[in-house]
Amino acid sequence: EWHTIACGISKVLFRVELVQGKDFPKEKPDPEFNSLGKTVGLLLRLTRSIELAKKGVFASALIKKRRYWPKFIPGDAIKTHCSAFEVGHADALGGTLDGIEFDVFTMREPDYTMMLMSTYGTTTR
Repeated sequence: EWHTIACGISKVLFRVELVQGKDFPKEKPDPEFNSLGKTVGLLLRLTRSIELAKKGVFASALIKKRRYWPKFIPGDAIKTHCSAFEVGHADALGGTLDGIEFDVFTMREPDYTMMLMSTYGTTTR
């Protein structure tokens, strides 16, 4: 499995990162920026090398509960917020972490709520 960041228009792949799960060697240090949380660390690593945000390219990552929700993501509260919505309803919840604005986009599915954390924002504020 891979984490990637690419331009959906030009199809240019900017960065690829191998997902390392339980097989990750204990001797190897944590990836850079993971002290800020795995999702935030991933987004910072994927966008860092070519300063994508300054060029208008941003990142998005799927939010999933493994054992716990990613740090700073109130997943259960978001699921409760979306549980009353009809299937297909979408919502955006904004936040700021370390001075970086982000949004959590949600969409109600028949048996779950899909959540994406992004730094690209919305068309309206």
